[in-house]
Amino acid sequence: MKNLLFIFLLAFPTGFTFSQSTCPPPIDSNGDNVISVIDLMYVLGLFGEVDVDADGIWDSEDVCVDINACNYSNIPSEMCLYYDVFNICGGTCFEDLDEDGVCDDIDDCIGQYDYCGVCNGTTCDFYCGDDVPHGNIDYRTIGINGQCWFSENCRYLPEVSPSSEQSNSLPIYYVYGYEGTDVSAAIATVNYDIYGVLYNFTAMISNDVCPDGWHVPSSSEFSSLVNSLGGFVGSGYKMKATTGWNLNGNGSNESGFEAYPGGAMSSSYNVFHNLGTYANFWTSSGSTSMG
Repeated sequence: MKNLLFIFLLAFPTGFTFSQSTCPPPIDSNGDNVISVIDLMYVLGLFGEVDVDADGIWDSEDVCVDINACNYSNIPSEMCLYYDVFNICGGTCFEDLDEDGVCDDIDDCIGQYDYCGVCNGTTCDFYCGDDVPHGNIDYRTIGINGQCWFSENCRYLPEVSPSSEQSNSLPIYYVYGYEGTDVSAAIATVNYDIYGVLYNFTAMISNDVCPDGWHVPSSSEFSSLVNSLGGFVGSGYKMKATTGWNLNGNGSNESGFEAYPGGAMSSSYNVFHNLGTYANFWTSSGSTSMG
């Protein structure tokens, strides 16, 4: 129920003489030399109501009166909300101990992976920048923001399929433009040498694609890489190779990631497409593209 301040008017008969008195100064409850709603609330509060958080709403009508809440002066019927660790009002993450931008309750590693791919490992004798042998190929590596990445496309190829072969349950390996099944012939192509191998998801998550101690990155790990290079808008130029991209799409490769536009294989039309203009990288939960 609203509290009303009643003003009584008193009529006096004529003939009475009154001496003029000086009106008392208005009440300036917060000393800001401005008479505002806050001051009016203070005056009305003398009649029994209070407004602890000074948001202009009586506490009896205000669900949230905690001035430490991030929404205490917003909607009266809204429960108090608080900033989480990422400074989001009403956010649900309250711990990010390794300050990697990933909430601890969904973080694959609270800390850092060592260069052998072990979370908070301490016994790794590999140093990022060393070559990593796998399947008769020595892969170059590069350290970026505490992570170690291959700086060239994977070329692991135990078998090869033409574009006409598709499967969601079996591992399938392609070399862009090659329509045969001879692994040696596929390896001899220029596209294999430059762009490596195209994998379906089943092939990508097989244990043989990565060397021991390495893993296909999670989406959070790939996001951490991208964010460290300026986010999705600015990172592409830093990750792209300085040659090989069409339509003036070459990058600076200042990150050392050296991404080449290996194109893709369309499972809808059974054709290879976008060589030179498009790169698609798997994560353990899906894929991300660069063009």
